[in-house]
Amino acid sequence: MLGPRAARRFTTVHRLNQIAAERAFERGEAHALHRPLAVFLQVASGCNLECYMCIELNRPEGTRRGRGLQSLSREVFEKLCVQVFPYSSRLHIGFGGEPTLSPDFRYYVERGFECGQQVDLTTNGTRIDQPGLAGVLARCVSYLQVSIDAATRETYERIRVGSRWSHLRANLELLNRHRLACPPSERTRLSLCFVLMKSNLDELVAFVELAASLQAEEVHAQHVIPTTDAGRPESLFDEPERYNRVREQAAQRARELGVHFDAPRPYPVAARAVAAAAEPAVETPTAEQAVAAQSAESVQHADAVQLAEAVQSADSAQPEAGGSPTSCSAHAHAGAGAARLVCKLPTQQLFISYEGLVMPCCHPHANVKMRAGDLRTEDFDAIWNNALFRGLRRALHTGDLHPICRSCSIVQDPPPAVEDVGMIRAAPTLVEWVAARPSEEPAAPEQRPLLEHLESTGILAHVEALDSELELARRHVANLEAERPHLLGHIANLESERPHLVGHIATLEAEREGLRRHAENLEHQRAALSARVDARARGWLWTLARRLGLA
Repeated sequence: MLGPRAARRFTTVHRLNQIAAERAFERGEAHALHRPLAVFLQVASGCNLECYMCIELNRPEGTRRGRGLQSLSREVFEKLCVQVFPYSSRLHIGFGGEPTLSPDFRYYVERGFECGQQVDLTTNGTRIDQPGLAGVLARCVSYLQVSIDAATRETYERIRVGSRWSHLRANLELLNRHRLACPPSERTRLSLCFVLMKSNLDELVAFVELAASLQAEEVHAQHVIPTTDAGRPESLFDEPERYNRVREQAAQRARELGVHFDAPRPYPVAARAVAAAAEPAVETPTAEQAVAAQSAESVQHADAVQLAEAVQSADSAQPEAGGSPTSCSAHAHAGAGAARLVCKLPTQQLFISYEGLVMPCCHPHANVKMRAGDLRTEDFDAIWNNALFRGLRRALHTGDLHPICRSCSIVQDPPPAVEDVGMIRAAPTLVEWVAARPSEEPAAPEQRPLLEHLESTGILAHVEALDSELELARRHVANLEAERPHLLGHIANLESERPHLVGHIATLEAEREGLRRHAENLEHQRAALSARVDARARGWLWTLARRLGLA
């Protein structure tokens, strides 16, 4: 069975788009002549679980557990297929809500795969047992994250209300039967996800062991982002030493078991101690909150956590055959001591809600505060370089930040403070924030996307031809390299036979010399015999002649 990596296509267009995107980010350009490298889709509005730390818990109770579910329209998706996927290389489905609830979920997975995207998926894993779904995932999904948050039944069912531990384990085993049938270099990479909280941190080491037992390639951990009253006291911000200690233990166990461990960096404890006096104390959960936390019904994905889990880079452009996408911090991180906030998301990635609303980043409040366009009524190009995207890119480069960016705990690893939900809720929308700032860029003439310009001038066709020749050369080199072991083995065999052959040659030379001498002796004997025969013949002829009177 061939896995999803066997069919991926990374063309000249994708490569040039990636180069243009990297250079645009390095230069801090507000106007993007490239297209996004990756697209993140929320395809379902809700979830079948309820997790007490999840922003979905803030929904009205009647809309939880998938009630009143809304899904991304096929029309919006097909717009992406035409306007974005020819240039992007990665499609991540599921950064909020449970994507498998969408009636069009399989269509999106298979259609994205057909469009040459590396299809990634974040799911709670509870619906993998739908008829035929495990096979579709093993065939089409390159990177699959399953959000679990626990290593024991008790903790799992306390956090992920609505699911059963035994059901999850059975689903993962079903997935593995399909996934592990593919060659290792081509199979779906499985990542088990863990939201770091006070109440589950002590299970992190056991979670690594669980991942190894399930043959998962990776464990991905992410700090809880406080979006609910019950989730806020779970932050480990005020227990840095404890987090650092458990993190190191888990990292060591992962090294021993051969599991890739992707977790936030340790807290700088010494620096935190100096700043502690100036920071407000982190609220300790009351007894009522603790009870509520254990009994609350909440949606499967804490949007923030799922978004942060979702933002994995491919690479890298191409996860190499056995490699793993990098963590969110590779795309978004704070530059130490710099005014610029180093965040690639608005420049290189695109985030789309189930409604078709476009956002520049994956923050849990972005769907309210950072809306930048609507694919239901606008084309992609009109959104990608509108005043909102340009203003945000410019602000990240100059350090004049929107309040959400200033306190973003996804961007900063480890987070410098617990995000103030009240402040975020009071923050202006992106539209209001950009409108309040004078534009620092001159009115630019309409500019065509870079790749379209390269295509119209024939440069793209020339580069593609060169790439084709290069690919042929690479294949020839690969064939020669494939033959190398055989040829080296043949040479080794000949070398091992050399002493025997040299000895055999020496024996043949000795025999040749003996035969030469024997031939000389025979020649001497022939000459002597010939002389005797000639003498006798002459004597006989003389006698005969005399008898005949001829002599």
